[in-house]
Amino acid sequence: MAMLELVELRKQFGELVAVNDINLSIEKGELRGLIGPNGSGKTTLFSLITGFMRPTKGEVLWEGHDITQKPPHSRAEIGIVRTFQITTLFKEMTALQNVIMAYHLHTEMGLLKQFFGTRATRERERFLEQKALGVLETLGIADVRGEIVKNLPHGHQEALALAIAMATEPKLLLLDEPVTGMNHVETRDMMKRIRMLNEQGITILLVEHDMRAVMGICRKLTVVNFGQRIAEGSPEEIMNNKDVVEAYLGVGGR
Repeated sequence: MAMLELVELRKQFGELVAVNDINLSIEKGELRGLIGPNGSGKTTLFSLITGFMRPTKGEVLWEGHDITQKPPHSRAEIGIVRTFQITTLFKEMTALQNVIMAYHLHTEMGLLKQFFGTRATRERERFLEQKALGVLETLGIADVRGEIVKNLPHGHQEALALAIAMATEPKLLLLDEPVTGMNHVETRDMMKRIRMLNEQGITILLVEHDMRAVMGICRKLTVVNFGQRIAEGSPEEIMNNKDVVEAYLGVGGR
């Protein structure tokens, strides 16, 4: 049984069909690439999977159960987590505080409770601080835990966004262009982090325009264009697929 299955999924805005009857299956443990030209429907597809949009028709199945009508917070609770192209961080807080905040928002403990200063609350704070520090260490950025986020370089901010996503304890992690704006070294380091998380058991669906990066890390790619799935296969198969080549050349390539 697939972890995630999209069945004849469609999203239509008036006459515009952004996602056109797509069928897609993601198996547990996969590191799948989702690629396509600008405007091909990738971001809309992510929004349908995470519940930020409702489909015009079709189904979203999670471990065999229909979650098509479930809201975003319910999908996050079962382990479907997304990062965004534009990183949302608390820029005036430290890196460690950002991850602790993510744990607060993910757990039953509300932000208000931390101000009452009970022993249980203080113990909970120490516990979450250790968990947050562990995530930063896993991603190789524990050395900047005390740095104010706005002062961090772009690559570290994106790695921090990944740490915040990890604080929600995802089963399926949807990464939306995680290396945008990065230099070669930052891109290499981010791809190592993504591969490591996948090896630790997290299933990943990755949208990325850096073709060298995505083809170097994903064993299987799905290609969409004009809202339709036009190809699926290994990086080698995709590179040699005439429909894929035409799709990219038709919009000027990348």
